Amino acid sequence: SAIWRCLGYSLIMAIAINGTGTITGITSGGLPDGIITEADLATGVNAITHYDSWRVSAEWTGDADPIASNWERAIDANGEDGYGTIGTAMTESSGVFTFPVTGIWKIEFAAMAESPDGDPTQWAQIRIQTNGTGSFQALSQTNHTTGGDSGAVTYASLYQSIALDVTDVSVWKVRFRATTQDSSTVWKASSDLNRVYVNFLRIGAT
Repeated sequence: SAIWRCLGYSLIMAIAINGTGTITGITSGGLPDGIITEADLATGVNAITHYDSWRVSAEWTGDADPIASNWERAIDANGEDGYGTIGTAMTESSGVFTFPVTGIWKIEFAAMAESPDGDPTQWAQIRIQTNGTGSFQALSQTNHTTGGDSGAVTYASLYQSIALDVTDVSVWKVRFRATTQDSSTVWKASSDLNRVYVNFLRIGAT
């Protein structure tokens, strides 16, 4: 049981290890910084172990179904400062991304578009494959219609995110789609900035 002492007007509860295996007497935030590190946590504790960011490095015109080329990791490949990753990287082939480990993954997809014809609609999709073969199905979609005068240059920025339960890295795959009502729309990808990009964040165990 807990041991109580009286010092002046304050009651101090001593730390006690009980017969039930529980510990009492530690207040929230009572341990000094550095006493427990991430390496001390038990297996399965939902620490962030993986983060990766990819972008498309070159502009294209019209539809990309899927976005299959010019992917690069945003990790100072072109001399920029500040991009960081955690853990093992995603792998990519012809626009298809494979996860390094199972888990609950947050996926973010953003795309910037420029249209010379006023007010077209653009669509962006996160599409997944769950059996290792066959077609990819849309899991998330966002669209944007830009209001403007006919013939005026307009811009659109599309963003979406999902949480995906990846239970088997050999069969769960993801790719991305960007389509437009106006075939002259330019998707403003860049090798210097994240304009058409995806982020992968493992937020917990499956």
